[in-house]
Amino acid sequence: MQTITDNRLKTQLLEKTKFANLFSTDIVPDTELLMFQSGEYIVQNGITPQYLFYLVKGKTKLYDELANGKIALIDFFYGTVFHW
Repeated sequence: MQTITDNRLKTQLLEKTKFANLFSTDIVPDTELLMFQSGEYIVQNGITPQYLFYLVKGKTKLYDELANGKIALIDFFYGTVFHW
């Protein structure tokens, strides 16, 4: 995970996606722009995430570990319609 510190880009993404409008309080000071590499885990089973994630660009997969120990692909998620 890499933190992107480009405030201009963060502001542009917040305006384009209207993400901040989903909350009744000002969340902008508490937002961070993160980038994950392909194959890197965003959240792992049994570990409480530190963030509320909003996928802006790219795609990700949701897996679950079954009772028998096998891994099942549950769903795909795609970023909002935003092209850089």
